[in-house]
Amino acid sequence: LVGAKIIGFNLLKKKFILIKPIDKTCNLFNENVNTLRNYNILPITLNNAYGFFILLINYIFFYCPLDNTLNTLIVLNKNHLNGGFASLQNDLYIISGIDTTECELYSFESKEISNLPRVYYKRVNSSICNVNNQFIYALFGRNSDNTIERLNIENKGDLESWELIRIQNKLIVNNLQQFLSFHNHDDSIIILGGDDCLNNENHEILRLDINDNCLKNIGYIN
Repeated sequence: LVGAKIIGFNLLKKKFILIKPIDKTCNLFNENVNTLRNYNILPITLNNAYGFFILLINYIFFYCPLDNTLNTLIVLNKNHLNGGFASLQNDLYIISGIDTTECELYSFESKEISNLPRVYYKRVNSSICNVNNQFIYALFGRNSDNTIERLNIENKGDLESWELIRIQNKLIVNNLQQFLSFHNHDDSIIILGGDDCLNNENHEILRLDINDNCLKNIGYIN
């Protein structure tokens, strides 16, 4: 899948705007509005080129802003529609989706796909965060009962099950989805934006303490 022309990107809503669907036989595009739907993105540097990974169903694409192209990178074994993913060194962790709790690991070194332990909840439109190259966090998502999960990835050859974590205080927007998260290098994860399944928007900037699993409001998004 090559040659898509992308003219814009909304960071908080994680939405690319395409002006040219490039392969209608793949049925991956909404032909009426020419936008990709039901996908997740990840900024990345690949072969010294900065761009974005895009997870859509069981495909992972690479979008390169330099030449404005979209190319198929990986075809996964499972359907991860509305799932999430995170990168760690030479690996890509692909987590859950609307119809599955299954997770996969793709190695850029071996070019192989292997299975990861299943998550407890289907992580739909959640955010996946790498913390200190030690844990992968699957944060909230639709119908997640306001839970998070984490997987210890220090020993990749012998991964245990996910740890289910219930946060210690209540979210203003329940089952938060479609938001951004990043590790803040101080034992915390910052959460920005998002909404719930009823499109009630989250205007808070939240800090999740990974030691006591408490959320704290540290600001607002206008």
